[in-house]
Amino acid sequence: MSWDYTGTQQLQHSLDDISVGPAGSGIDAASTWAPLPSLHLIYQTIMAQHKQTQGVSKKAMVATKQLQVAVSKIAKSCSEIGERITMIESRANVLETELEAVVQQAAMKHSTL
Repeated sequence: MSWDYTGTQQLQHSLDDISVGPAGSGIDAASTWAPLPSLHLIYQTIMAQHKQTQGVSKKAMVATKQLQVAVSKIAKSCSEIGERITMIESRANVLETELEAVVQQAAMKHSTL
């Protein structure tokens, strides 16, 4: 059950209507329940801290999720870069082989001239 200030006031007003002592005893509900506002202040403080903690928790969860997404994207990019490097190395090996063949052909033509 959640208490707000209105609920506390309603409870206090209800209690004010109750006679807590014999008539003329000097005991009345208003003085008996005087601590309610300070209890309400304590409640407000606790709830404010709770909301603050929840806010920080939610922000931390959002930041963690964003970090996970960023790390995932970086990992994917690294994988793609690795694949490209492998393709470039493979193509470089093919070009090196083709170049060696061209150099050999040129050397053979030069030696026959």
